[in-house]
Amino acid sequence: MIGNFLFIIISAVSIIAGVAITLYSAGLYRKYRYNYLLSYLYNQILIIIFGIFSILGTVFVSLILDNFNIPLDKIESIIRFLPFLGLPFLITAWYMFVKTCREITEKNISTTFTITYFISYILLFFSYGIIIYEFPDITKDQSDMISPGMIRIFAIFEIISIGIGVSQVFIFSRNITDKKKAGAIQNFGYIILCILIMNVVLLLLLNQGILFILLLLLIYFAGDLPCMIYLNSFLKKYGRVTVIAQNEIRDMNDMIDKYNISKREAEVIEQICEGKTNKEISDALFISLQTVKDHTHRIYLKTDIRNRVQLINLVRGFEKTSDSGFRE
Repeated sequence: MIGNFLFIIISAVSIIAGVAITLYSAGLYRKYRYNYLLSYLYNQILIIIFGIFSILGTVFVSLILDNFNIPLDKIESIIRFLPFLGLPFLITAWYMFVKTCREITEKNISTTFTITYFISYILLFFSYGIIIYEFPDITKDQSDMISPGMIRIFAIFEIISIGIGVSQVFIFSRNITDKKKAGAIQNFGYIILCILIMNVVLLLLLNQGILFILLLLLIYFAGDLPCMIYLNSFLKKYGRVTVIAQNEIRDMNDMIDKYNISKREAEVIEQICEGKTNKEISDALFISLQTVKDHTHRIYLKTDIRNRVQLINLVRGFEKTSDSGFRE
């Protein structure tokens, strides 16, 4: 009884901490509006969803079903399938983490990688489903609430996924001209590696006692705290606060239609509104510096303005008009 009560308390504290960190992450994105901050925010949200649905759901269902006269094999089947049903959230979360690691090094994730990633994990997802359905003994251990085989599978998937992301940090940060900034980005990778090691160790020790389960819950939901503290420090030194607040950036369709703005020109406008230089826009959109200048010049001609400040004010004016037209 005491163990169950302690588990509920630690679970609640862990979830609250995870939500608080996610809200803090959202605040950083509103302030700086870098793409990697948005990707990291999505990662955190999906991690929390998976944790509540699969990890806590599995344990709570097990505790609840134990109080009813339900056959043990039925309980085990439910426990095995809850994490399986939550896997799409976790797979997408890992993808958003890889995307974060690529974007923080000023690179975009390729379409080829995205397609390859999701096809591979969809195949693994269905393969895992077939295994736990057709060969339940592989993922079952009568002496443990959570099967060691299942834990090892999750640990391997996590090592591969997080490892891919961290490798992007170390590989692509070398191409950053500012070596101090490159070193700071690599430090972010080292922090992630430390958290990954703790996560995997706790996963492998999960069936050794309630203490390891509670520690894993804390690390799982609140483990991003060191990353967010470091990112905040990193952004204070290397970030640039956005010129336009997030609540002013909602819909540029009216402006695009009125001035016949192309899709690429709209992307350039969005980057300009984020306060990026021509070089940063060039890197973000994978186009040459001259192409950025050409797009910017055409935007100025189409909108009859002369500089970035006027362009930002123009966008802001359309957003406020959009707000007044659709909000009571």
